Amino acid sequence: MEITRFENLENLRIDLNLRLSLWKSLQEWKELVAQWKVTAFSNIDAIVMKEKIEMYSKVVMKCSKNMPPNAVMDELRVLVFEYRDTLPVVMAMRNSKLKESHWGELKALIGKPFEI
Repeated sequence: MEITRFENLENLRIDLNLRLSLWKSLQEWKELVAQWKVTAFSNIDAIVMKEKIEMYSKVVMKCSKNMPPNAVMDELRVLVFEYRDTLPVVMAMRNSKLKESHWGELKALIGKPFEI
């Protein structure tokens, strides 16, 4: 007896898994950002931040390739890419070789006091 292949069901499963991944990723990303915003800069792990940005960028790219455009995907893309664009600055500022004099120069350059 030949096994019937339910291609429509398989396609539906793939689509639903992508959508679930997208929604979960948006929720998790918002939670991460909320946590980063209340964490002292000196306590932010730039390596973990980089890994999370890469992970969620991959989700955005995978969904972009396999799904029609939608508002949730656009929102996640904007949020993740905003942090991705600032990551080099965060990585540089988390350099353990920065001395107090460097921080003084940065504070003067920015023009606003901030906690290290």
